[in-house]
Amino acid sequence: MRELPRIAARTNARFRELRALAASAAERRRQQRTLLHGAHLVAAYVERATPILIAVAESARGNAEIERL
Repeated sequence: MRELPRIAARTNARFRELRALAASAAERRRQQRTLLHGAHLVAAYVERATPILIAVAESARGNAEIERL
C-alpha cells in the first residue's frame, strides 16, 4: 500500500473541512458533498465513481479491508 499523508494537527485545513462536513448536513448540502462511513459503503462507491478523497482514521490503518480500497 502506498504511504498516505497523515493529518496530525486539528488546525490543518483538510481536517477542519472534514470536521465541518461531518458535523453539518447543511454544510454537506451547501458543498454538494457527502460522507460515507464504513469500508463497504466506500467500496460500493469506488466501483461506480472516483472519490474526491478517502480519509482513514489512524485506528483503521493496517486493516486489510481498508487497504484494498
